[in-house]
Amino acid sequence: MKAAWLLGTAVATLILLGLAGCAEHAVSPQTPQHVFILPPQLPLPEDNNEPETLVAPTLPHAFGPGEAATLVTWRCTPAQDLIAAFPAGRVKLWSKLGYYELPELPQVDTAEAGTKYQKDDISFWNQDSEALIGNGSRQGQCQIDAERTLSRNSGDNARFHALGSAPAWTLTLANDTPQAAITLGQDSNDSLNEFELPYDVELNRDGHEARFIATGNNRVHDMRVEIAAGACFDRTSGEPYPTRVTLMLDGQRYEGCGEALN
Repeated sequence: MKAAWLLGTAVATLILLGLAGCAEHAVSPQTPQHVFILPPQLPLPEDNNEPETLVAPTLPHAFGPGEAATLVTWRCTPAQDLIAAFPAGRVKLWSKLGYYELPELPQVDTAEAGTKYQKDDISFWNQDSEALIGNGSRQGQCQIDAERTLSRNSGDNARFHALGSAPAWTLTLANDTPQAAITLGQDSNDSLNEFELPYDVELNRDGHEARFIATGNNRVHDMRVEIAAGACFDRTSGEPYPTRVTLMLDGQRYEGCGEALN
């Protein structure tokens, strides 16, 4: 019986040791295994189905007379044609070479007649119907040839207006959106060709050589407009304008004059 007792004790001891070994390798329920934490859900962007509102570009300052009420044509010697506008405190000048803006100089000698404007080497002095234009050591004498009273009646929504002849045509750039309205001369049916085109701006540059280029295509008409600051005279009336305009429409070229209206 003693031997049986010893055998039972040995078996019990082995069982206990085996349980102890399992306990050493068991994973504690407090130890996390491969815990995955989901990132916080970000709010989805709001749907915005409203179409983008396109705004008409601001045209170069050189394309219009500002607040001046008239444009004046000057015939100068040596041969040169100038156009001038006189907003408060300055003169805006256009020649075939480009645009100039000169501030008015304070009058030092009260006995000196007339008004002088100057910037760098460019100067302009005028009294009544006479003027002197200077560029460094070179000077020209000028006389008033004609005046044109400016009109703002081309429509409340017009930012720029151009016209030409042979054949007759007009171009108006809208004030609020990049839209061009074109009117061509009468056709064989004695009716006008009128249509509108949205446009994209290719170039918009201010200054002495101010220039604006726009292109448009509505799947029916193909358009390119080039506007450059410089003295321009309407072929029919001879009236002065501060820009030269070239309109290319469906492969046809139209040339004329124009001005910014505001």
